[in-house]
Amino acid sequence: MVLATIITYFWMSELYGITKTRISFIIILVCSGVIEYIGTNTGWPFGFFKYTDRFSSLFFFPFGQNGIAVIIPFAWAILCLNAYYVSNQILGWRNHWAACILAGIMTMLTDINLEPVAWYMRGFDQAYWRWYTDGQFTQIAQTIPIKNYISWFILTVIFLRLCPLKREYPEKTNWKPFIILLAFNLLFIAHRIHYTYLQEEPKAPKEIEFSSGRDLTQWTVCATLPFHSPEKTRLYP
Repeated sequence: MVLATIITYFWMSELYGITKTRISFIIILVCSGVIEYIGTNTGWPFGFFKYTDRFSSLFFFPFGQNGIAVIIPFAWAILCLNAYYVSNQILGWRNHWAACILAGIMTMLTDINLEPVAWYMRGFDQAYWRWYTDGQFTQIAQTIPIKNYISWFILTVIFLRLCPLKREYPEKTNWKPFIILLAFNLLFIAHRIHYTYLQEEPKAPKEIEFSSGRDLTQWTVCATLPFHSPEKTRLYP
């Protein structure tokens, strides 16, 4: 993630200049960070979810009991900005609105590819985040909310429209954005293949520990995960 961020920053600086690049990064980092923090504490607009510390360190504002993974805003910047360049290359740098919309579709498809890998394919203890059905975070969700994917699309379009990115037709094609997006998606696909065909079936946990909130009192509730195979071994959505 850090390497992809650095590469993205440098290729954008060459095409758009330092000022526009910095402004674009700041807009996406701040906006995505605020919305993610609102999302993990209210369930809007993505649905009820909570980050774990497996992905990166968590950042907490003075209000709200759930934090966001520090690296998440950078993931937004990487996907949005690289998808925007790829979209413009596909469209021939003719229409800014169309490029933003196509970039939104690309980030949404990437998130569709990512979600199962980050959530249930890693196992309950290794998940980067977990989805819940309620705002009390006491019931594991069976599926990922559709509105999560719709939100990714809409927010990507909004973020890119806010960025000072005009049509700057490059003298030659820069393949770095293509490689970054491809590498991300191939990584998730490889994990899917490993999970589906190569690894041994894990046992589904029978007990899940939840936090009651600010006082951090712990209690355990007996709950079989709602996504499991008929043999109650492998985890499925």
